[in-house]
Amino acid sequence: MRTSTTTLALSVALLTTTVTACTNDSAAPHTATEAATPRVTTAPVLSATQLKRRLLTKDDLGAGYSDAPQQQAEHDDVSLKGCPALEQLSADPTGSSLDFRRKATTSFSYNGSSSSTVSEELYSDQPAKLSAGTKEVFDAFTDCPQFTLTAGTRSIPVAVDKTAAPHLGDEGWAQFVIYNADTGSSTTQKQVAIRTGAVVVMLSGAPGLVDSQIETAVQKARTAN
Repeated sequence: MRTSTTTLALSVALLTTTVTACTNDSAAPHTATEAATPRVTTAPVLSATQLKRRLLTKDDLGAGYSDAPQQQAEHDDVSLKGCPALEQLSADPTGSSLDFRRKATTSFSYNGSSSSTVSEELYSDQPAKLSAGTKEVFDAFTDCPQFTLTAGTRSIPVAVDKTAAPHLGDEGWAQFVIYNADTGSSTTQKQVAIRTGAVVVMLSGAPGLVDSQIETAVQKARTAN
């Protein structure tokens, strides 16, 4: 089934980035601590301008980071099979549960390497909607320990391994996504989403880079004007 870019808004950037560059990732996975018990309250939704100001910049990240080109918004050539939970999400043409009111994105590479990248996505909406929508996507992925992604003529086996999220906000989700190329090599990416009030912070990319920058990302998303 072809994926809906709206329905899978929280994951398509990670998937398509890795599909186009299935190379070995030297960063070792890091197991974080469990997130706190969810606290869902009301909070004001940020404007597009406010959300953009809360994105990371290369100055926030430290030496070695540079801006990376943004991924194309359309990924019509990416489809998946072998995961009923994700296919059910994709069958909803409106993607209403994940149609968050505000979104801002940015991406970085480390030391100029195409395999050492980290992408940030910020979303803002009512906390209850952010909580339900983000949980729905992560639950769908972890319901499927294995499935297949197809990009054009390429078929790539994918494995998903749920892991603990750090104590950084009201609730959090984390997973490793392992892509196995037909050459016998594999790429491991990590995806962490933290909800803090009316904002979800999501980092995706090389596990070591995600682990080292998630706290900075959440802190800026929480406190920037």
